[in-house]
Amino acid sequence: MAPRDPVGLALAAIGSGAFAGAGVITAGIVALRILQHGGAAVQEGRLRPGFEILWISLLAGTFAAVFWAWKLATPISDTWRRGVTAALAAFGGLMLAAVTAPVDMLGGLVGLAFYLVATVSASILLARKAFSAGQNLEP
Repeated sequence: MAPRDPVGLALAAIGSGAFAGAGVITAGIVALRILQHGGAAVQEGRLRPGFEILWISLLAGTFAAVFWAWKLATPISDTWRRGVTAALAAFGGLMLAAVTAPVDMLGGLVGLAFYLVATVSASILLARKAFSAGQNLEP
């Protein structure tokens, strides 16, 4: 039987949630770049589509980070600690999403696609670590 590891669970949940949130935001930026390269028309009297896509992906990414970290931290019985874990994942996701700006400037759409794959892969890896760390914790 593996030892109890609530700290490892919390850290893995924070990391997985942060990478998941950054992945959602990066996916929104990739979608925006694809629309821009396709020459999407801007409608008169509306906000620009880029603005809408960025805000929607930002909100969805923040929600994804909070939700995923909260669900991964389920074996932690204290609601306050789970909430802090989710809040730290949201902050980390926004910090990781900030990396998309230099990636976009240096690598363009291809660089963003690689960064998207990297964030999703890191989220999956850390989620597996969180699952294994939380197996022996009392729910």
